[in-house]
Amino acid sequence: MTMIAESGGPAVAELPGRAAERDRLSRAVRDAGNGRQVIVLHGEAGIGKTALLRACAADAAARGFRVVEAAALLSAAPGADPVDLRMTMLSSVADLCRRGPVMIVADGVGDGDADVVGLLMFVARRLSRERLLLVFAARGLVAFGRVSAEVTLVPVGPLSPNAAAGVLDGRPVPPRGAVRAEILHYAAGNPFALTELARAVAGDTLTALRPNYRVSVTGVLARTFAPGLDGLPPATRRVLLYAAASEHDGLGDVLAAAGASLADCAPAEQARLVGVVGGRLSFARPMVRAVCYFTAPFGDRQEAHARLAAVAAESAARDWHVAHVGGTAGDFMAVALERAAGAAVAQARGLEAAALLERAAENSTDPHEAARRYGRAAAEADRCGDIEWSRRLSARVFETTGDPRLLAGAVAVTGNIHMYRSAGETLALAERLLRSGLPDPGLTTSVLAIAARSVLTDGAAEAVATLRRLMAHLPAGSPNKALRALAECVADPAGWVARTGPLAGSTLLDPLDGAAERVRLLAIGGVAWIADEVDVAADLYRRAVDRVHADGSIGVLATATVALVEALFDLGRLDEAARLLADADDLVGANSASPVRRAVVSQRAVLAVRRGDPERARRLLGQAGDPALAESPFVAYLLHRAAGEFAAATEEHEAAVEHYRAVFAADGTPIHFLMSQRVVLQLAGSALQAGRRDEVLALLRAARRRADPPSARRRWAWDLAFALLDFDGDRARRLLAERDAGVRWPYEHAVAQALVAEALRARRQPVEARPLLVSALDTFLRQGATRDAEAVRAHLRASGVVRAQHAERSAFTLLTAQQQQIARLAVRGMSNRAIAEHFGLSPRTIGFHLYQIYPKLGVARRDQLRDVVPEVVR
Repeated sequence: MTMIAESGGPAVAELPGRAAERDRLSRAVRDAGNGRQVIVLHGEAGIGKTALLRACAADAAARGFRVVEAAALLSAAPGADPVDLRMTMLSSVADLCRRGPVMIVADGVGDGDADVVGLLMFVARRLSRERLLLVFAARGLVAFGRVSAEVTLVPVGPLSPNAAAGVLDGRPVPPRGAVRAEILHYAAGNPFALTELARAVAGDTLTALRPNYRVSVTGVLARTFAPGLDGLPPATRRVLLYAAASEHDGLGDVLAAAGASLADCAPAEQARLVGVVGGRLSFARPMVRAVCYFTAPFGDRQEAHARLAAVAAESAARDWHVAHVGGTAGDFMAVALERAAGAAVAQARGLEAAALLERAAENSTDPHEAARRYGRAAAEADRCGDIEWSRRLSARVFETTGDPRLLAGAVAVTGNIHMYRSAGETLALAERLLRSGLPDPGLTTSVLAIAARSVLTDGAAEAVATLRRLMAHLPAGSPNKALRALAECVADPAGWVARTGPLAGSTLLDPLDGAAERVRLLAIGGVAWIADEVDVAADLYRRAVDRVHADGSIGVLATATVALVEALFDLGRLDEAARLLADADDLVGANSASPVRRAVVSQRAVLAVRRGDPERARRLLGQAGDPALAESPFVAYLLHRAAGEFAAATEEHEAAVEHYRAVFAADGTPIHFLMSQRVVLQLAGSALQAGRRDEVLALLRAARRRADPPSARRRWAWDLAFALLDFDGDRARRLLAERDAGVRWPYEHAVAQALVAEALRARRQPVEARPLLVSALDTFLRQGATRDAEAVRAHLRASGVVRAQHAERSAFTLLTAQQQQIARLAVRGMSNRAIAEHFGLSPRTIGFHLYQIYPKLGVARRDQLRDVVPEVVR
């Protein structure tokens, strides 16, 4: 057992891919305030247990816990007699608990530490009612014997592909291209392996782990993951190399190629490096394979692939080995590489496929074939989120061929490289291709749809004007209705809605087969969002996100997640948005220069503001950076909105006005043709608070004249903003009473109610303001918008309502009598176990009741109950 050690993994503040584990540990810290908790983190070496332990310790310390290392406790407890040692430890820990809550951490628990584990568990059982948290970190569970029900096991598994990519993107020099693919493949989601492999190649100018590059992973990786490798017989080491070089080969082929027998495997099995499973030699951990392969000399690796190719029984295996034998060039190699890439795609290993396709293109003697393969490689890199690599591969297509069909095809399958940056380059490329006279209507539509997506995440007036001009090339009989609809809707939102009407009942909502369905979901999700059919947009984007999650399309997933979060914000579904943004944190990595990361961080800041956590929002805004440096108007809008909401929440109304008005130029031109119109209500409200009514009214009048024809929702928001600034209370109330406004756009409607009520109060009309405030409060509470709810409560108190709990009671009375009691006991700080004892139920049953209670009260977690559970009137 060791002290909590520093490692080469991600910093505690980041811990990508560990949201679930962090949440479980945070709950343990909270629950330990009401009684002893025991947690065991378990997983392989380098998986991140120590980082989680440090994060948990920091959380506990911030909550007032005294954090104590188990190793330090043991060293301070002399005595060889087991009974004396037990009583000494019990006395020491009990004394600590009398002074306040205590966390004991035991890192590096090994199979031989059963005595230590038993000692600590004895102390924990005797102090079951104390505020004590005991957290172990172990590779296995041997030392724990039969794990009792009082111990919570938290397995720490490999990172998801998204989170693993995020770890690499957070490196000072993120690996790109083929090296990124190889690192992700061999590290298999192990954070320590990811960082060490990235460090191994950081100084290599070739930046790749291809077999003809002599990269070594000896040293710390070999000691960590395969400590017994050096002591194995040469014949066994040879078998391990051949097995490590294999992807599809059975044990018989591996042994035949290595010139070995089954007996040569035994020393490796005894060292627990491999096992024979299902006729294959299976490595104990993915990184054992990497160590066995890359610690072998370069020539031995080449020989292994050549000999395995000669005996391979399956074509997929032969292709794999031919692809990894250096010195062979030409079309034979290109064909084998492309076939191997196809197998990689089938196994959802898109980045590896991109690397193989890039090499296939480099080995192609026909420029047409080379361009086609570069295009396929670019598509896989784009789909899997390596945008810079995709951009380089796309450039190679244009350098290799002038065939318009191939060029347009490459553009059509690399949409993500054209997102979140200025649309000028993409529009110029689209115009070049369209002017060349593409013979295929489907390709023409695809190019226009890519241009439209670029314009949507740019939004500058000149970009929109260029897209409208290019729409003259749209063929009448385009076979892809979804992409056609997207291009038309981005180019002319109001005109598209006027021509087609609501999406309900449209054939655009009819599902398609295969990959075409993902394209349809994303395209029509965008159409619905632009047309302000937010509930339809959320449904389509939700299904699209599920699909791209399943096929590992990280690049597509990032864009779809940002769009879905915007729809969820509109609907007030903050809990769902929070879950998505937690995943998106892993998705976009730690590269602060990434525009999509800035977009996601700005959305997380908005979520923190609305949920009443201004300090977290402040930190996130610091990470997001200056809106003036944003890569596109869309990202600039998201950053200004987040900063504006934060400023308004902290009553810095002058700063709020500055941020909200920054989404318009001085003459009123919107920086984004759609998004700028989405903050006019907030700008009007902040202007009234800051005493800048005349200035902002003039700006908004100019902006309204320059804005594109608005949708029904945006027209409603514009009219309300002017009713506020000009103050026309009757008109404002009529607008608030419009049919479906509170149903279709619940969050914005509640914000509008609060703003109008505040304007009425300022004019000494508190009676008229109260029903609007009560209605807004009910909406905010159901949505978990804690900050907004608290602001409305304050306005209710100022309007003469002494106890602003009408809305809470209306929701609280929906609970059963038992659920009301459980909620009140939870508000008092009692743990699930303590509540269970009160009712004679199990803690699991109490947890089930709480997860039924939360959505009924419009909250997401235990610490929000105090805001919505009324006090008992005595």
